[in-house]
Amino acid sequence: MNTLFRTCPEASGTGFVRGGALFLAAVLALTAVTVRADDSSGSSEEEESSGEQFYYQPACLKESLKAGTSGAPGLRDFLGAFQNKWKSPGIRDYLKNTAGDSDEEPDWAGYPPEDCKNEEDHQYDEAFTARSYRYPDNTLYFALAISVSDELRRTESFCYYRFDDRSREYVPADLFDRRYDDFQGVDSEYLLSGNGEIVRTAGFLYDESEFPLYGLEQKYVWNGKSMEPQEPVLLSPVKLRSPASPDGKWDQLSLTDVDGDGIPEIFLSRRDTGAQDVFYGNTEMGRLSGISGVPASFRVSGKGIAVSDASGLNVSYTEIKNSVPGRMLILTCRNDDRAKNGKSCRRMLDGREVSEKKADAFIAELAVSGELRPEYITIREVHVEEVSGNGTAGDNQLP
Repeated sequence: MNTLFRTCPEASGTGFVRGGALFLAAVLALTAVTVRADDSSGSSEEEESSGEQFYYQPACLKESLKAGTSGAPGLRDFLGAFQNKWKSPGIRDYLKNTAGDSDEEPDWAGYPPEDCKNEEDHQYDEAFTARSYRYPDNTLYFALAISVSDELRRTESFCYYRFDDRSREYVPADLFDRRYDDFQGVDSEYLLSGNGEIVRTAGFLYDESEFPLYGLEQKYVWNGKSMEPQEPVLLSPVKLRSPASPDGKWDQLSLTDVDGDGIPEIFLSRRDTGAQDVFYGNTEMGRLSGISGVPASFRVSGKGIAVSDASGLNVSYTEIKNSVPGRMLILTCRNDDRAKNGKSCRRMLDGREVSEKKADAFIAELAVSGELRPEYITIREVHVEEVSGNGTAGDNQLP
């Protein structure tokens, strides 16, 4: 790996950054960014003409860059094209301070350098890491993780481009699975390592503190020939136990918005048994199902969810408001030829036994009908991750 930067640059901005945030591990303990990854408000033309720092992510997903050199471009050429288009102060300083440092083209660059991060005399508005990738067919890709900071916040963007030799352009090439980006309050941290590894942690900001409540980590490993996607990891502040998984181990995930408020409910499953369950993740995390058995099916409406076991004799009806559980009715039934409808049931509403009439009224109010079959993705695990600021710890588990 070839890198540049042997001396500390002279910072030219007035912004504030805590020592080059993009070099920190992308875990939930990091301070949450405050701009959504899919926020595309404002046109790129307005952003470019303003001359001010802005959130690069929308532009990175749709705007090509013109190559300024002939032949196969290197990493500095790519950074120069990005700087020409978006006037990045950090990249400008990097190119200025490394001009003429080496005739050997680097495949990785970082700003500010590691040995400059703790210098109190320097404050940087922007920090970035960049990496070039050459595939066996000589296709070139370029990755850039860039952070913009001020006194109030830090925003992070990830830009990934394929070089098109015919058009002489760097064309956006989205690397990550972004199926969950449209949910409310999703913010991302990025880690781009010198070995080519790229990590994105999407934090779901549903805690009352400034920290994410949980997150989804995606990792891509560069093997020297191609990018190898690793199975995602769900980062949770608590162990998500259930009758479907008493040890809290899961390997399938679906984030699905049941009540239409933009905040997803968390469906988890195990491939070895097919067992599944549903959890909520707003302010805190917990089960949305109330049955003591293993959930087999889900029926939903905009007001709540019904969870049934395989026999259909045990069902919980949970009201959902703002993605947190409200009232819950649990029906525990058994087959009984002498009873109405062939089964006798005990009906518990919020822990108190109620009449059939009152239970039926509650079920009618929720109006659950359509069956929901979660579209699961495979994950490596649910990793219990301590989250600073909310009092959780690695051994926490749901009751």
